[in-house]
Amino acid sequence: MILRNKKSVKLLSLILALMLLFTSFGTAALAESAEGDAETPTTGAAADTMVEIPAPTATFYVRDEEELLTTETENAIISRNESLFEKYGIQIIILSLKTIPGKDINEKGAYLHRIVDSWQAGGTDEKCLMLAVSAQEQNYIAIAGDGLSAEFPVQTWSQMLDQYLEPDFAAGQYDAGVQKIFNAVADKSELYAINHTAAGDTESPSPEATAKPEQPEEEGEKPGVFETILRGIATIIFVVLVVGIIGFIVIYAHGQHVKKKRREERRRKAMQARAQQNEQGAKQPESYSDFINRY
Repeated sequence: MILRNKKSVKLLSLILALMLLFTSFGTAALAESAEGDAETPTTGAAADTMVEIPAPTATFYVRDEEELLTTETENAIISRNESLFEKYGIQIIILSLKTIPGKDINEKGAYLHRIVDSWQAGGTDEKCLMLAVSAQEQNYIAIAGDGLSAEFPVQTWSQMLDQYLEPDFAAGQYDAGVQKIFNAVADKSELYAINHTAAGDTESPSPEATAKPEQPEEEGEKPGVFETILRGIATIIFVVLVVGIIGFIVIYAHGQHVKKKRREERRRKAMQARAQQNEQGAKQPESYSDFINRY
């Protein structure tokens, strides 16, 4: 399409500027969204799979990265665990971590469950308990495997943690708090195993998790980085197409208007020319031969 006046050129320039503006905003929004997705995990399962699972220690039952526990406490945990495992197949693992991976309780719990699966704690029935504490984060979380989840639901865990761990943990007496909570859950799990064996109950409910903060509601799934990029590209393409279509319609309508005005101008000039010719013909004097012929 050839533009034949300055107004059309200005109009096209304005449309191109709008297209560039929309594209710039779309690109900036896409970059911001992708950056947010890169910094914030999407879901518990997806985020936790990015964190490396530590290998079990030689003692298996204790991993003290922050060195919060005394040798006596570690030995007591190991000795009680050996007895529980030999009699009932139960394992209680204590983790002292500098950071507990996950942005909320759901992701932190999912991370501990991945450790349970990786270490095969509690055997195929997952008759295991796991407590992770972090003095650096001032936080803790506990989970139960499938085999003990009936005896350690969320409410029970919360009550036991508040009673046996929280007072010493808040006072910085981490070793004492871990001792108390370990002995309490060991006694409870052993009693449950005895009753469970006597009753012949083989039900394995779903696992439960709890922690120091109140459990938040599960967040809906958020789009990943790749999905966000695709949505951003689709948005930019859509905006460009819409602006392009609108620009085409405006330019086409303007061109038709210009053509109409030109046709009217040509028609007006033609009529003026014919009128001038008629006037000139009327003013020309009649010749003698025409006068004789007329009579």
